[in-house]
Amino acid sequence: SRLLVSEVLPFVQRVLQPAIKLANMHLMSAEQKEQLQAHVEIMIGFGLHYRPVHGASPPTMAIEPNFEDVIAFPKRADAQRAPSPLALELMKHLQQMLEVSLMKKSVLTAASK
Repeated sequence: SRLLVSEVLPFVQRVLQPAIKLANMHLMSAEQKEQLQAHVEIMIGFGLHYRPVHGASPPTMAIEPNFEDVIAFPKRADAQRAPSPLALELMKHLQQMLEVSLMKKSVLTAASK
């Protein structure tokens, strides 16, 4: 449990902060689209999704289940600073891609039975 909190979750958090500059989704390069799809597959693998943070100003989204609080507690001198959050539009797009991927997988699973 301690190993998970101290070693694995911070790595997962860094992986879930892809270096993608927000651009018009229709004008993204093939490499950027591959990065987005890889991000979606990682989130599916860990059972994560984005949810709106109600009452936040400016509007934002957070990863659910929220493991960032577990990583941040207790505050340690050697704790790494969390990367800056993704842009809201990008998180919305990633959540939409995540939902579509999950629906496709569920259809394929149902068809194979």
